[in-house]
Amino acid sequence: MSGGLSSVIAEARAVRVRFSTVFNYLSHMYRLALALGFTVIVARRLSIPDYGLYIMIMGLVNIVSSIYMLWCYWVPRFYARGRRDVASAALTLNIMYAPIGYAVIALTGLYYISRIGGSLDIFLIAGLLTVLDAINYYLMFLSRGTRPYVEGGANIVRSTVRLALAYILIVTLHMGLYGAYTAAIIALASACITYYIMLRISGVSIPPPTLNTSHLRILVMNMYIPLLACLNMMMLYFERPLITLITASTIATAYLGVSYIPRMLIMQGGSAFSSSLMARLLRIPCRRDVEDVLRISTFINLCAASIMITLSKPILTMFRPEYGNASILFTLFVVEAVIVVYASIFAATATSLERRDLYESGAALTSTVLFRIPLSWFLRSSISIIAGSLLAYAMVSTGVSDPILIALPYPILWLATSIPLAAFIYREARRKIDFGIPVREILAGIVAGGISSTMLIITGLPWFEVRRFWTDILWLALGVVGAAVIYALVFYTLSPWFRGFVRASMKFLSGRGM
Repeated sequence: MSGGLSSVIAEARAVRVRFSTVFNYLSHMYRLALALGFTVIVARRLSIPDYGLYIMIMGLVNIVSSIYMLWCYWVPRFYARGRRDVASAALTLNIMYAPIGYAVIALTGLYYISRIGGSLDIFLIAGLLTVLDAINYYLMFLSRGTRPYVEGGANIVRSTVRLALAYILIVTLHMGLYGAYTAAIIALASACITYYIMLRISGVSIPPPTLNTSHLRILVMNMYIPLLACLNMMMLYFERPLITLITASTIATAYLGVSYIPRMLIMQGGSAFSSSLMARLLRIPCRRDVEDVLRISTFINLCAASIMITLSKPILTMFRPEYGNASILFTLFVVEAVIVVYASIFAATATSLERRDLYESGAALTSTVLFRIPLSWFLRSSISIIAGSLLAYAMVSTGVSDPILIALPYPILWLATSIPLAAFIYREARRKIDFGIPVREILAGIVAGGISSTMLIITGLPWFEVRRFWTDILWLALGVVGAAVIYALVFYTLSPWFRGFVRASMKFLSGRGM
């Protein structure tokens, strides 16, 4: 066996797809609780217009920072295949772009305060997140191709620091929006430090920035491949600043913001599934890995979806009693997020198994899934945002003032376009590797979700409102835990795979391997 092949096999063994998937998702569950805590603090302590402004500016920051994807996309692919010199050029481009991104945030802030009022200071402070993202994106993509569990660890630190600082700065010191962004900035810096330490401890060599023009040229020539994925990520955040401009207010933005919670929680969990799978498939293709990740995703997401849909009103009233009226927005985003996670897993499968980028570049890749799949994401996002914005504008023009009705076209269109997207990407993935859809686990999840939801309805929790937070939240938490336990027991009874997975997990925890 050649040294190169031995090295690849050793790397693949180091990337245990089940371990990475479960660890990343457990860290995600911890971050879920912390993210909810942070959102509760911000949403309850800020007025609805101020919370809408926070959501809108964060949308702008995410749009500007998405540009880093254009070259960081290639970091795990080149690093995992031994081209670490090319991977390091991405950090150079990040450093060059960071001041440009900050300037874009500042100039955009000038335009928005001329439309909706406010102070430029908050935009200037928030722009520091874009500067820190230069390091964050590089280390994040590097971890995805080497040690996927590192991303989970870094995000645990980020969420913990952000929540602790939010309580100190917003609740104790009453710093409002300034406190929210200060907490976010320090938390992101902590995540960057954690990435660096964990990668070094786990034996990953972190390539420093280089100015090799040939390496920079490779990344620049291939930018059109992740360009569509980058534009798609931007589109995920565009509705926030757009609806603010359409309504000349941040109130509808605030209702959209709290309704994004299921999308954020479920889709971020989906990144744990796809990143763990990608790290393995980049080295050794395996049908079982794909099917395992699909089954794990099914078990977790159908549980989350059934509980969140049933308890949409009490969950929303955690953030502010007025937000309970946005249940319809919340529910539509839940269903859309579940479908999109499946599409993301299919996409990770298809793109990880593409090999033509190893010996071709530029326009030659337009016939590969590296181009076709991002194109499908972009077209779907464009249709959803453009059509949603036109409908929202038509409502405002005809005198509609209800912020929930004005925001409603967006989740409807995101959901409607997610179905053909998932079907198309599934077909592309099946062309790369033959794998099966876990139909039995999906049916088990639907039955288990139906039973757990019925139990919640019997208790009357779906009509419960969280008004006295620390008292009422305990009842809601008990309901969620009880429903999750019922779901897991029913799923365990109906799924032979899940019973085997639990036994394998017990063996792994006892030190006998997973």
